[in-house]
Amino acid sequence: MAEGHFTTLHGPPPNPPPPPQPVPPPAPVPRKNVIARLAHPFISRPPSSNGAGTPNHYPSTNSAPAPPLATVRTGPRNITYEAGISIFALSAHADGDKVVLAGREHLRILKILDDHEPEELAVLRLPGEQKKQVLQHDVKWGVYGKAKNYIATAATNGNICLYDVNTGRVERTLREHQRQVHRLDWNPAGEILLSASHDGTIKLWDTRERRSRTTFVCKAEAVRDIQWNRTDALVFAAAFDSGIIQRWDYRNPAIYQKKINAHNGPVYSLDWHPDGKHLATGGRDRVVKVWDFQQDVDPRNKPKHTIWTASSVGKTLWRPVTSSANRANQTTEIATCALATDYSYRTDNRILVWDLKRPYLPARKAEAHEGTPTGMLWRDEDLLWSCSKDTLFMQHDIPYAVEPVKRLTMNTFDWSPESELTFAILKRSKNRRNGGSKVTFDTEDDLVRDDRRRHSHSGSFKPTKTSMKPDSPLDSPLSIYRPNQVTAKLEIPQLFDKAAFRYLATHYIIDLDGECGGRKYTLSQALELNARYAWKAQQYRTAQSWKMLRLGVEALQREEKKLGATTSQGLVARRALGLSGTDVIQSGGVTPVACPSPPTTLSQKQQQPVEENVNLPPAQFGHGPSSSTASTDGDE
Repeated sequence: MAEGHFTTLHGPPPNPPPPPQPVPPPAPVPRKNVIARLAHPFISRPPSSNGAGTPNHYPSTNSAPAPPLATVRTGPRNITYEAGISIFALSAHADGDKVVLAGREHLRILKILDDHEPEELAVLRLPGEQKKQVLQHDVKWGVYGKAKNYIATAATNGNICLYDVNTGRVERTLREHQRQVHRLDWNPAGEILLSASHDGTIKLWDTRERRSRTTFVCKAEAVRDIQWNRTDALVFAAAFDSGIIQRWDYRNPAIYQKKINAHNGPVYSLDWHPDGKHLATGGRDRVVKVWDFQQDVDPRNKPKHTIWTASSVGKTLWRPVTSSANRANQTTEIATCALATDYSYRTDNRILVWDLKRPYLPARKAEAHEGTPTGMLWRDEDLLWSCSKDTLFMQHDIPYAVEPVKRLTMNTFDWSPESELTFAILKRSKNRRNGGSKVTFDTEDDLVRDDRRRHSHSGSFKPTKTSMKPDSPLDSPLSIYRPNQVTAKLEIPQLFDKAAFRYLATHYIIDLDGECGGRKYTLSQALELNARYAWKAQQYRTAQSWKMLRLGVEALQREEKKLGATTSQGLVARRALGLSGTDVIQSGGVTPVACPSPPTTLSQKQQQPVEENVNLPPAQFGHGPSSSTASTDGDE
């Protein structure tokens, strides 16, 4: 049974190598083959997730290792997989080619290769007694050693289930938390699991033991998120409902190392930067903050970077840099998604990628899910996996995602009150997509620095350890993006006369009732005076406009007087007929009274009594109990 599941997930064992072939005689090698032979170790070997020269770096559970470089592609590698169930969380295998999706009652393991349709490998089901009672809130796949064969799930009832991938069954259920478990995280260098619960505790589990090894009593509210430091396997960070973030060393469970009041409200997500020094956090206050989380930093420090979003932040992930091992910690971009149950009662289904060098506008936007994403992780620096309750698992090719800046107008202009024309022009760069683009974080200063470093080591075959591990870009102030726009202001004196404007502003009649201390004017008088002042200021068209307004107002006043005279005549006529004042008001004014009709006599036919009932269609009276069909007038 175990061998069958292992063969399904990992493939058949490799065949023994064939016997070596006899060595052929030496032959002249073309120059092209020499170059290919020298470059072969660098092309065929997949990039290391730890980075060259940095043995203390561990793989991240938020980003899967990148597969070997493929051929040049000409289109986006987007994938959509219909799971048929609501997906609440996802996690990737350490190899980066498999992903597990957590539904309500079971787990689904998929194998993903490049842009091909995902292949379903296995379905792991919950125990029968838990199917109708719990919801799998989080899932994590082990990342090191024997932990790679375990998948841990966090349930809403406080239980943690450990699935054995080889057998496809729940090997163990951990029952120590009193309330819902919000987050799980495997240690990057061992078979140790951390769990964060709503009961305000963090527990450390060893898969070789039945009970938890350590309990961290945080003396705070619910613990929303936890994560191990990928450069120091002894340190982890925790986020709380009270807006606090803490740094812990699991060797000292009695007290935390560092504490920061990070957000106004719950902190829902945190993520360590690849440099192991900085931490990104997001919360209900719709803000993403980047903190220097070193132990010797003042706990009252302010965030180094702040990004304001439109919705509560449910997930934050640093974008990895996998194309160059020497620059693995040079990222300055963060991916975010909204909280699935945002308190603003809005559905934000966007996945936004922000650059700290341009924090006021997202660099990329992926918008494919119908609902809010419930989980996401980076497969490599270009591909992002996401899931949602809309039953969809998606792979987004971020270099081909929408760039919001490209949808903004690059040129604008406006007129000032003094007829000054101001405009700004920015040349739009061409969109080059030759087989997809790689993310770049270089500025001019970075390029100069890299060039100096490259020349300084050009005479040495063994670069130092410092050169193999460059400093984090967050240690120094970032070069904030500034657009190279061309702005100009044109003054056109012919369109605006400042002297005339001042003269008219001081002489125009705008107070008809004399409340400002002047004399009283009628509307016609004020319009006539304004026309004269405009004529004196040589604003002839303006004076003509004032005169036209005066003529129009006087014509309306004459019509009102004529209408008032007609109404008065009608009232006099009604009073002559003996109508009261109330009758006059309610009679509609000048409506004439009808003359009395002459007396008439009934004909012989009209004097005969009517004995027959007139039958009318039932539709005239309806069909209810109060209709004519139920009336008793005939009996009476």
